[in-house]
Amino acid sequence: VPEYSWITRHVPVDDWEHPPSVTVRAMQEMGLSPKRIGCEKQGWFYTVDEHETLTKAFGNAEFTDATDLIEGIRLIKSGEEIAMMQRSSDILDKAIVAGMDVTAAGVNENHINAEINRVLFENGGEYMGLPPFILAGPRTCLPHQTARGETVRDRDVVYFEVSCSQHRYAVALMRTFFVGEPEDEWRRCGEAVLEALEAAIDIIKPGVTSEDADRAARSVIEKAGFGDYFRHRLGYSIGVNYPPDWGEGQIMSLRKGEPRELQPGMCFHMVPLCLKYREFGFGYSETIRVTETGCEPFSKLGRELLIK
Repeated sequence: VPEYSWITRHVPVDDWEHPPSVTVRAMQEMGLSPKRIGCEKQGWFYTVDEHETLTKAFGNAEFTDATDLIEGIRLIKSGEEIAMMQRSSDILDKAIVAGMDVTAAGVNENHINAEINRVLFENGGEYMGLPPFILAGPRTCLPHQTARGETVRDRDVVYFEVSCSQHRYAVALMRTFFVGEPEDEWRRCGEAVLEALEAAIDIIKPGVTSEDADRAARSVIEKAGFGDYFRHRLGYSIGVNYPPDWGEGQIMSLRKGEPRELQPGMCFHMVPLCLKYREFGFGYSETIRVTETGCEPFSKLGRELLIK
């Protein structure tokens, strides 16, 4: 705590102690018994046991859900936070390029994965909230899979989705490309996904709603005839990350039914993708920050349909 946090008061928990009980003891020492106590009911790391231990010990207190209190602050990034995310992005660009450079027919997925991880960590990246997703061929239709030792074949679709973290601030990037000449359907789908991403980038600015951004991208894919394969939200908030995720989708997502307006300093990983079960998947993403007049991608890589 003294090493990584500005918090000046902390309470140690020995390995043999029950952490929620230690929390109760510390709260009692602070005189919180009759108070109104906020808790993160939607927090990943706030267990049922912890909540029950606290509510039993403080029967006279009022417990209220304060999830939005912290998450609302996380949603809009400061200049310092955005600068740290840019550092992560610069490392990630190098790793994506390195992975694409070694990808070819006959190359093992594990080798590609190892090269991406090597570049991430050699350049200062930290452990990620999720591992890199590296896969080829029909497996690309289920994109949250890791490399498992299969060999890339000629005329395969190859899918990367990778994040990089610096001081727990993450960006992520998705790239799909072809090894050899793709099927016509794959090419048309890839072009539609790329056009959808550009449409979202073009429309995003302060005052636009999350649903508007989703609709702009989704309408492009639907018009191209691939709407049935785009069954995902357009994007999700990203910034501070810990396993089991690199995103902040629990705070806010670019999706249907989300009426909140975008504001400067918000950051999103936009992930338009089409998945045709047991045949192929194609996704292409950018992590963007909302500016005063529009939005800017963190990555400096180009956006184009790539055939190796």
